Amino acid sequence: MFKFTPTTVVLAALLGAASAQPVNPATPAAPAQAAPATPATPASPAQQAPGQNTPGAPAAAEWNNPALSSASYAISEPVWEGSTSLVSAEQRAGIVTALRHDSEGALKRRYPQAKFVPAGTPGAIKVTPAIVAPTALVPWAKMTVRLDLDLPSGNRASLSENFGLLTLWQQGAEAANYAFDQLAQRLP
Repeated sequence: MFKFTPTTVVLAALLGAASAQPVNPATPAAPAQAAPATPATPASPAQQAPGQNTPGAPAAAEWNNPALSSASYAISEPVWEGSTSLVSAEQRAGIVTALRHDSEGALKRRYPQAKFVPAGTPGAIKVTPAIVAPTALVPWAKMTVRLDLDLPSGNRASLSENFGLLTLWQQGAEAANYAFDQLAQRLP
């Protein structure tokens, strides 16, 4: 059972994880081959691996709406980066579970015809949701939410965005859905 403190209530509300089941938290992912994920503003275009001349960047044939809307997606173990001292291990595990569920939901809303398959399925786009937690829960702090997409060709695209904690707090239990929907809307 969770011990509800102001810190845990705020973080749980931000990520909609109050009823999630515990899982083992993931370890941080290796940096992207094409370019490290960098924060973006909500109005900026999708943050894809840069230009076609960059090794590891998605080719136009694999990074377009028809290809992505009919693809198979495998949601892998979410990644927690940044401060782990804001919540307990049990709460962090619940939040990680919410990250997986809510990132898949955002992709389903963006691409209703897409298929979702178990992690490790050959030919599927491997999606790794990630959160970079702030060092402190203060209203002006930023939380980064990221989706890393490893394409079957071996190329990687990363979308990330910084969200103010106050903005996410205003979303309540739908905060993670809100954040991942913002990222998914920037996909082709």
